[in-house]
Order: sequence, then structure tokens, then C-alpha cells
Amino acid sequence: MISHWRLDGDATDSQSSYDGVVYGDPVWIPSSQAKIGSGAIYMDGEDYIAIDANDYPALTGSFTIDAWVKTVGNNENQIIISKGQSSWRLGIEGQSNKIFFSCNGLSGTSYLPGSTSLIDGIWYHVAGVYDQLEQKMYIYLDGFLDNEANSLGTINPNTYDIWIGGDPEQPEPGYWWEGYIDNVRLYNHALSVSEIFYRERYHVDAKTGNDNNDGLKRQTAFETIQHAIEAADDGDIILVWPGIYNGPINFQQKAITIKSTADAAIIESPGDYGVLFYFGEQADSILENFIIKDSVVGISISGSSPTLRNLTVVGNDYGIDVWGYSFPQIESCILWDNEYSDIFTEAFPPNVTYSCIERTYEGEGNISVDPLFADPNNEDFHLQSQIGRYLPDQSNAPKPKPENWVIDEYHSPCIDAGPADVNPMQESMPNGGRVNIGAYGCTPFASKSPWPLKADVNFNGQVLTEDLYRFIENWIFTEPQ
Repeated sequence: MISHWRLDGDATDSQSSYDGVVYGDPVWIPSSQAKIGSGAIYMDGEDYIAIDANDYPALTGSFTIDAWVKTVGNNENQIIISKGQSSWRLGIEGQSNKIFFSCNGLSGTSYLPGSTSLIDGIWYHVAGVYDQLEQKMYIYLDGFLDNEANSLGTINPNTYDIWIGGDPEQPEPGYWWEGYIDNVRLYNHALSVSEIFYRERYHVDAKTGNDNNDGLKRQTAFETIQHAIEAADDGDIILVWPGIYNGPINFQQKAITIKSTADAAIIESPGDYGVLFYFGEQADSILENFIIKDSVVGISISGSSPTLRNLTVVGNDYGIDVWGYSFPQIESCILWDNEYSDIFTEAFPPNVTYSCIERTYEGEGNISVDPLFADPNNEDFHLQSQIGRYLPDQSNAPKPKPENWVIDEYHSPCIDAGPADVNPMQESMPNGGRVNIGAYGCTPFASKSPWPLKADVNFNGQVLTEDLYRFIENWIFTEPQ
């Protein structure tokens, strides 16, 4: 990403230093009316934001533009963001209210209209992509392909500034924006279809956060998970920093992902539920990489089918309760030392796979054997490892510290016990070529295991000259039989 103008009360570029200058008298609207973050901008057809292009990277090859917009009924052609008609523009056709994307200088198609008319008064995510390698132009609307065409070559450069809300090459009525714009972004590469739909990332930090913050980075994190859920929209991700968070946590029917970042966070709710799925949540409501403990019920599910992944559910009265017409997906979890039950189901058994469950539960890859936590009495649920276990400290560092790895006498059976089709490379090396189960699986804080390379003599996950030296040393000093 080159630039990200959040438009939360000003035209600051939060990604780089290409801040915009506001002209006219636009209205900065509050978070309650914005789509993302703490605000957006309303332009009345006589306002624009100019970004000095003197030092701005020339976008003549692959690039992506995207933004959130809401139209208000203007029947003229309107520009969302532009480098001028002779270069590139993203806008809306007045009569049809369809997105258009133009890249002057390309052979084949250089002007691409969308196929869907926008409805006034509704927020849409719009994006234009030129992929020079694939020789294609694309328009996306709310993450779905709206049109595409064959295009090749190089986009014309020019000397005009970049304008949000107008065309610097045609500063005249008929191109000014009238309506709402939020979160404009520019990339110097073509985003893939899986990347194109914007997902906000909210941060939560129990130690330094405040629910009056915007939550958009760790330095301005929220304090509570529930406040982040209230701020989030479908498709957003909530990143929770290490700490202890009080439940109950209610997903509120939102298709969001809530996951620990850095070392796993703890959710506990003495005398109450830890996490609730009660409003028809489906598989795109995802909870992962948490320790859930000391609650009446760790996770309670009713009439919902969420995804639960890499959780350690320990020391509750009941681990996971499943009620009514519910079909949750439970994968790579540890359920241990829950007093009355690990998984209770009223009717339909949930799909549980590659999990360690104290009371044996049928499912592919499931085991029922002591997970060998490091120090559960002191809330350290890392898995014991003879190759390397992370010893947590109070720094809450985003990455493991090299000096914090220790060696254990025993080796947990939950290491490398996850599904074989999940990429293990998020785990620190050596990682055994397979993910761990439990709260630390699929993270850099996962306990280590020998890498399955025959020539990796020192088990560091790499085959280097050090392995050759170690082999020669062992061979020379091995007594003949």
C-alpha cells in the first residue's frame, strides 16, 4: 500500500506522508454516520482534496484504487479519486450510477464501466484494479467482480496532482463529487480477488487500551473485546493483545474474526459464560487462539454454527455447550480439566476434529491424552517441548524473544497434532512441518518440534553448513563397531 486516507476528520495519509490539502467546505461526519473508523467526509460538489504529486510514485503499471462511497442522487458524472483524464480515474457515471475505471494509454480497453447501478444512500466498497501482468482491468463492488476487460500496456503519466472528489485536469461542473467518501487507498500492485474487499482491523489491549480510542492500531487500542465487536462490521478482524479479558463476550450475529495477536489472551468469566453465540452466527464468525477458563460455561452456542479454532478451554464448569439447531466447527482445540463436561450437546453433535479432549470425543484426528501444559497453576498453557517452549514475560512483545525459549524434559502430544493441510510456517522454526493444537497453534509462540529433514542434524529447520560440520564431527568421534 502506498497511501491510506482514512478521512477521519482530516486528509492525513496514515500509511505514508502524502497528506492531502482540503479545498472548499466539506463536512466531516462522525463515526456514527461513517462506514469505517471514527469519521468520513461529505462533499457537496464544490469540495476536493489535493495530494501533491511531485514526489508521488508514478502509477503507470499494475495498481489498485479502492474506497467506501455513498451516493446521494447526483445525476452527473462524479470522480471519487483521479490523476486526471489523461492518466487514471475512478468514478461514477451520472445517468447509470455505475462505477467506472479509466486508465488512459492502455491498448484494448482503457475505459471500463461497471455492471451494477449503485443505490443512493447505501455504503459500497468500490475498487479499480489494473493488472499489467495479467493484462486485465477489473472493477469490484463489495468484494465481487463487477466487470473486467482485456487491457495491456502502460498508463500515461502526467504532471497533475491527485484529487479526491474531482478531476485535476477537468476542474469543472460535471465531475465534482457529491456524497460521502471514506477510507481511500492506493496500492502500487494489483490486489487479488481474495484481498480486494476491505477488512478493518481493530486492536484490543486490556493493559493500555481505552474504549474512547478508535481501535485502529495498538497505540490506540480499545480496552474491551465487546466494545470492539460493537464497532466492527461483517468481515472485520479484531486483534486481541495479551491480557485477561472478562466475559461474557457476545458476537452479536456478526461475521467477524476475533483472534489473539502475539501470545494468547485469556477470556474468563467467573459465575457466567465466557463466550456466547446466540444469534444465528455462522462459519464466518470465527474465534481463534484464546485461552478460555474459569467460567461456568467456556463457550455457549445456541442456534448458531460458528468456527472455533486453536482454543484452549480449561478449568470451566462446562467447556463448550451446544444447544438447539447448531453445527459449530471445532478444530485444533484443547478441552481439559473442565469439571462436568468438555462438550455437551442437546441434539446435534458438533463437528470436532484434530482436538485434544479429556473425555474422549469421536472425530478425525482427535486424541485424549494429557496435553502437558507448562505451568497451568500460573496460567501458562504453552505445551512442554524437548525442542523449545516459549516462556512468556510481561513485555507482550508482538514476536517471540530469542532468549525466552526453554527446553523441557517432556514433549506434549498436542505438538504437530493439527490437520496436515494447514500451513505450519506461521510457527517458529523448527516446527515439525505440521501445526500444533491449542491456543498457540499457528502462531510464532507455538512450541517447537524437530523438522523432518534428514540432513537437518541440529534440528533448526534448515540444512546449512553447520549441519555438515555437526555430521563430520559425529562421524569422526564415533567409535567403530
